[in-house]
Amino acid sequence: MNAAMVTGNSMLTVETDIQPAQFAQDPAEERAGSVLWLMLVCLNVSRPGSASGLVVRSVLATGYPAVTDAEVELAGKVLEAYGLATVDTEARGPAWTLTKLGIDVVEYRRPTVGPVARPSVRRW
Repeated sequence: MNAAMVTGNSMLTVETDIQPAQFAQDPAEERAGSVLWLMLVCLNVSRPGSASGLVVRSVLATGYPAVTDAEVELAGKVLEAYGLATVDTEARGPAWTLTKLGIDVVEYRRPTVGPVARPSVRRW
């Protein structure tokens, strides 16, 4: 995409790889996708065990301080609906475990599914 800017008597053209569609995404959708991704990463780190709602909420609160228990539970249901995680309801609350598909998505062996906002480049 070329961006042109007029400065005084001359015109400056700047080459950029940013596409207009990148700015058209709804902030609520972006947040939900990021929460799903962070939850997947949290569950991946907790393998081979599971992660409780309290642990997941604490991790998500580092990026989104206003995250609620309801939002964590909804994210868990979404991951379960797409087959990325399973939930075990305990007396203390839900605990999630990654499925094989969830592990493959987090480790970039498979394309992302659903609304998960996985970064396009693996950074580790």
